[in-house]
Amino acid sequence: GGGGDGEGGNDADARAWVQSVISLLKNYKPGGDVEGTWTRLQTLMRTEHAMRLTMPGHTDSMARIWTSDEGDPHELADVLMMTYLATTEGLAYGTEMRSGMLPVLADMACKAAGV
Repeated sequence: GGGGDGEGGNDADARAWVQSVISLLKNYKPGGDVEGTWTRLQTLMRTEHAMRLTMPGHTDSMARIWTSDEGDPHELADVLMMTYLATTEGLAYGTEMRSGMLPVLADMACKAAGV
């Protein structure tokens, strides 16, 4: 806990983090490297940005870095929360389940982000 309030630099980092998650999801092609993509997602979800942007009540942070003329920040926060839960709590998911989830998450993330 604690720490200063969001300075511009932090917001830029957070935004870059969101973009990394989206592009990782977007670049996954069915039949591609499921486990590699999943592992990279898990790594991203273990960062401070994940905690700051995906936890309930933190959609304001998301709305600050992802303006509504680009997409729907609240929707985007939800999708990232789902991605967070899938990769951190879905450790028991087999490869097949993961490969089915990635395109679905990607689709939702792109719609929400307006990309």
